[in-house]
Order: sequence, then C-alpha cells, then structure tokens
Amino acid sequence: MKKKIIVSSVALLIVALTMMSTDSGQMGAASSGCSCHGSPSASTVITLTGIPVTGYVPGTAYSVTLSASNPSYAAIFGAKAGFDLLFSGGALSNAPAQTTINGLELLHSSGKTLTSGNVSWTFTWTAPAAGTGPITANIAVNMTNGNGNTNGDAYNVANLTLLEAASTALPTITNVASSAITTNAATVSADVNANNATTTISVEYGLTTAYGSTLATTPSTASGNTATAVSASLSSLTPNTIYNYRIKAVNSVGTTYSANATFTTAIATALPTITNVASSAITTNAATVSADVNANNATTTISVEYGLTTSYGSTLATTPSTASGNTATAVSASLSSLTPNTIYNYRIKAVNSVGTTYSANATFQTNNLTSIVLLEDNGMVYPNPSANGKFILKTEGIVDREKIKVYNAMGAVSPFIHLEQNKLEIDLSMEASGIYYVSFELQGQQMIAKLIKK
Repeated sequence: MKKKIIVSSVALLIVALTMMSTDSGQMGAASSGCSCHGSPSASTVITLTGIPVTGYVPGTAYSVTLSASNPSYAAIFGAKAGFDLLFSGGALSNAPAQTTINGLELLHSSGKTLTSGNVSWTFTWTAPAAGTGPITANIAVNMTNGNGNTNGDAYNVANLTLLEAASTALPTITNVASSAITTNAATVSADVNANNATTTISVEYGLTTAYGSTLATTPSTASGNTATAVSASLSSLTPNTIYNYRIKAVNSVGTTYSANATFTTAIATALPTITNVASSAITTNAATVSADVNANNATTTISVEYGLTTSYGSTLATTPSTASGNTATAVSASLSSLTPNTIYNYRIKAVNSVGTTYSANATFQTNNLTSIVLLEDNGMVYPNPSANGKFILKTEGIVDREKIKVYNAMGAVSPFIHLEQNKLEIDLSMEASGIYYVSFELQGQQMIAKLIKK
C-alpha cells in the first residue's frame, strides 16, 4: 500500500512507530511497525513539525511535534494511539507524558486518547554537531479502537533522511592577540567561529601589510557555531623588528580576515662584555679599580670583587653600578681600608638577564707605609741650593698641612709655608744658611726633601 506523508511548512521528520492494541509500547518496531496489526494503513497520516525545511542547524535544540490523524477514528469512543520513534543522531529530551526516552528512541508507555481522530506529542530534539551530515529518522504510529485485540487497528510507518543545513555565514574572528614575544619568536592567537561551515584558519604575517608569510594555526580547522581558540607560534623572526599580522579564516561561504595588528620583537641581548680593566691611585690603604662594561642591551649590574686570594671575599659596587644599551660604560670603584704593602686580587663582575661575566683576575700591591722618597733626587725641588732661602716642591698631589715638618741639625724650625694644589713653597729666608729637611706625607708615602740655603 502506498504511504502518505504530510510535510508541514516548517519541517518534516520521518520516523517509525508502533502501538499494540493493548496500551503498552513496543521497542524496536520503529522501522517497519508491527505486522500483528496487519498492513500499514494510508488512512493514518503522520506529520512532524518543528525542524526547518532548510535542514537542521548543528547543535540547535528544536521543539518537535509528532502528530497523527485518522478520520475513521473520530467517532470511536476510547480510541487511542501510540508510537515508536527512532533517530540515528542528535539527542532526545523533555519526553511528553505517557512516553519514555531510551537513548535515541522515544515511545509511548501508555496510549493517548484521540480527539476527533487526532493525536500529538511534543518533545525536544537537539541536532548533532556540525559535519555529522544526514540523520535518518523512523516513525510508526498505531491507531487502536480499544477492543483489546488487533482487529480494527490502523498503523502507518515512515522513514526519512534529515539533511544538515548549509552554512550561510562567513567565519567570525575575535580576540586576536600576540604574546610570548622574544627576539625571534611570537605567538598569535584568536577565537574563530566557523558558523556551521568547516573553516580553515591561518596567520598571515610580515614586515608590511602585504605580509608574505603564512602559517596554519593549531588547530588548523574549526566547525560548529561556537568559538574555537586557535594559535600559531611564529619563529625565525628578526630582533627589534615590527611585524604585521592578521588571521585568515575560510569556509564554504567565503573568507574572513581580521584587522591588521602589529607586535615588535625584543632587542637581541647577550652576556655583558668587560674591557680595559685597570687599577690606579694606589696608596698604602686604597686603590681605584676601573673598567669599561657593555651591557649588550640587557640592564647590567656591576661590581668589583677583591681580596687576598682569588676567592676574593669582598665586593663593592662600581660607580655607576648599572649599565644599559649596547655601548661601553666606564665604571670605577674606590677600594679603601686596605693593608699596606699587600698584594690584592680583583676582578669585575657584570650580571644581566642573560648571565654573568667576570673579567680575568688582576692584582695590585698597596704602598709600604714606611717608604721614603727623597725629592731632591728626582728634580722635584727647585731651586736647590737657594740663594734667598725660598724653595718650591712639586708635590703632584694634596699634602696635609698638619703633617709638614721642617728641621735642621739643631731641631725643628718654623718657616713660612705656602701650600697650593700640587705645589709646596717653603720660605727659609729668615733662617741661617745651612742644610734643612722638610718631611710630609703624600698619598700614603713619607716624603723627605733636603733643602740647601746658601
């Protein structure tokens, strides 16, 4: 017998259903009904509404109504109907009264009374994920006259295929960002909604908005109608360089590009470089250590390590104590409270984000506190002898006035003393002719000058 199926203006779904004249449903009869009720009857008309005729949209929950009618049962008191419905995909929920859900199968648990030969059940079917494709559905509906046997029952069956709706929207791209930026790498990320059409995603990047390079994201495709987080790790970039980038998403409808964005790679860094290490201004208890330090684009902290052995033991920050950029910075440190006539080991320590650089070990020896320098032996006293008793000493340093002493064979004398920077003037014009000695301390050394007045 030829089956009659009505398609509503909103939707059509084909399933199978069976109902025995006894009031309880029978599972597994969705495809062909139950032969105990005879052959399918075209007078029982099945309709299913609630799903768009353009096809199901993946992931969408539909309120579906299964209806059946048979005018021959309009006047039969106590006439009832039951059904068995089976989907091949999706999910069922919100079972109506007098029905039971068993996975993808929905069937009556007791017959429902007809009204003027009509009956309906409403439930929720949620479409499967994007890319599932066609879904089969089977329905069997049985009209019973309530006589307690199969005589006079009229059932019908239907088998349908539901197609997945084609997407009509371009992909949507949001939350485009760059992160984890180093000297030669960066990560680009975004959220992509495929809008129910499988979408291929990539990053375009380069030095200009012409880009030039393309890298597939992870994952490289998206589907469904919710946002998929994607990212791409760009590598082999140039340090300290501005890069342009955008996300490209392609589905069957077309191509979407995100707005252009930029990031700048980090400046290349390296261990600090130390050159021109030296010691100077050495006295009995002090010395100055100096060097040139290149931070190599990573802020660098600098200090001097020094001590009696190469284990050092003492540390002093230099002036300045930090350096930056990629050119040499002159630094120095004034070491004090040293021991006279002692060999000191020292080295420069420079620390930046890349690591630590030490200069090679170097040494200096402090002066002996008891050393005596005779100035007239090296031409630093003039005139000598002096006819007028006035002498000038080139001190090449600052002399403590309190430590200047002048004496002759008879003892200490008190001449007029004029002290200037790097020059000491002794006036013995009021003293008798003869030999005098002047002593003073300069840079930790005891200086003695022999003065001859004619």
